[in-house]
Amino acid sequence: MSCNSDYLNSTPEEIAYSQVLCILEEIKTGVHVDPKSDKWRGYHPKVYNKRFRSLSFSKKQLDKAVATACEKIFAFRPDELRNSSLELQTWWRDHQKADAVRLRLEEKKRRESIIRKKALAKLTKEECHVLGLDWEKKTFGKSEEETEDL
Repeated sequence: MSCNSDYLNSTPEEIAYSQVLCILEEIKTGVHVDPKSDKWRGYHPKVYNKRFRSLSFSKKQLDKAVATACEKIFAFRPDELRNSSLELQTWWRDHQKADAVRLRLEEKKRRESIIRKKALAKLTKEECHVLGLDWEKKTFGKSEEETEDL
């Protein structure tokens, strides 16, 4: 059995979480993020090699940290953002773009769900049978989660 050093490299999740924690530290202390620091590159002591091999753990923690950073930066005055590090400003810009895309996709999915519900409601039992759809459940191939808002 040969050994390797894969466990020594920070994962993408560790890098992202480390960067968000650095952003939160800058917000709290006012000290600009150092993009050359190990903390910024995924080796933040609160993150690196701390159970981050489990995606569900990292996703929950990362989402919570991102939400916190978002709320705090959203409350900034314009001069506070201008006087922040380039890393914080870039992270905020990218976060806003990603958030806008996510919100558009969620809205599209919600609208499509409503259209689907209205269309399916018009089908008769016979039409459902011909199309191979389950008349009783009226989910028509959708999972429980996808049909919650139907």
